[in-house]
Amino acid sequence: MTRRARKDELKALASHFDSRSTGFDTSAWVDDTNIVSLFVKLLDCDNGIVLDLAGGTGALSVKLRNIYPQCRFVNIDISFGMALVAASKAITSIIADATALPLPNNSVDAILLRQALHDIDTPSKALKECRRVLRAGG
Repeated sequence: MTRRARKDELKALASHFDSRSTGFDTSAWVDDTNIVSLFVKLLDCDNGIVLDLAGGTGALSVKLRNIYPQCRFVNIDISFGMALVAASKAITSIIADATALPLPNNSVDAILLRQALHDIDTPSKALKECRRVLRAGG
């Protein structure tokens, strides 16, 4: 894929989610208590930084922040609209591509990623980025 085609594809994906951002939190799967329970079981957060990758409106981060108030949740999403909604909930939000995370190596303690890998054109690249930014033991 050319650089131009990749840029166009990311722009289209961002636009798609921008258009859904205002009503996104009313989607049934956003408020799925089973998903929240699963992440509570898996997440071991003790004053750490949790990256909510492709976190959309930050709905999951907000729910987990209520359970783990000692942790800092950071949302990264390709959509400005989604990131804006997350920021309105006091979730630190960064607009970025999952395949090129603007974070230092070994900088986060846990990564949340749900309902998004299928939207990333090169999932292996995104997962390599996750491994790069995740601290040992994360």
